[in-house]
Amino acid sequence: MASSRYLWGDDKMDPRVWMFCVLLWSPAVSTASLMCTDGPGAPGTTFEDLRWIITSTLLVALSIYSINTFNVSIKTTGSSAAAIAISERCMVNTIETQPIVLAMIWIHAVLFDANTAGALGLQYSIARLLYPYFYGVYGEYTMMIQFNSQVWWLAQYLLFTNLSMKVLLDVNLLGLLGQNPLYLFLASLGVGIVMIFVQLPFGMTYFKVTKAGCQWKESAESIAHLQMA
Repeated sequence: MASSRYLWGDDKMDPRVWMFCVLLWSPAVSTASLMCTDGPGAPGTTFEDLRWIITSTLLVALSIYSINTFNVSIKTTGSSAAAIAISERCMVNTIETQPIVLAMIWIHAVLFDANTAGALGLQYSIARLLYPYFYGVYGEYTMMIQFNSQVWWLAQYLLFTNLSMKVLLDVNLLGLLGQNPLYLFLASLGVGIVMIFVQLPFGMTYFKVTKAGCQWKESAESIAHLQMA
């Protein structure tokens, strides 16, 4: 019996892998991250309070430096077009969300809860550092990446949600759950699912406006071309 091409089977985009990572894997990782702390804390005011925040920031910087080396190595050693595409996508994907996530980590730590920010910051930064391994292991984009990307997406979703709850309701949502692993797992799962829908109103209107605008542009160019003919 032949072995499967991928870890989960022969379909590189098997949706069951995405479902597993969203519903089980990433909430479990986030639960473990939050359980590794002493529980919700106070705003960080000393170096010791902010040690893991600083560590997260350094790991984010290291991931960028490492991907720069990755890009240079790929492009100067006669690598394939597929390898170059992977290295470029890893760079773009790495830098497109990091500034805002770092801002949320520091705001959460300095003005709100350093313990939670430290746990989620480390989860995010370690996952980002490992991202190219998961992307490149099969030489193309596959569902393997979901084992990594869902982990760092959920870390930033939890930061965003906890900060939003503090701003809107003056509530530390994760703090209310304490160190109960079941509650933390369910909260992580719920936040991951809800955030998918939170992105839809603006995301889909961006899509519709842009699609309509491109269609209008094509129609206008066609009319102009006919008038000139």
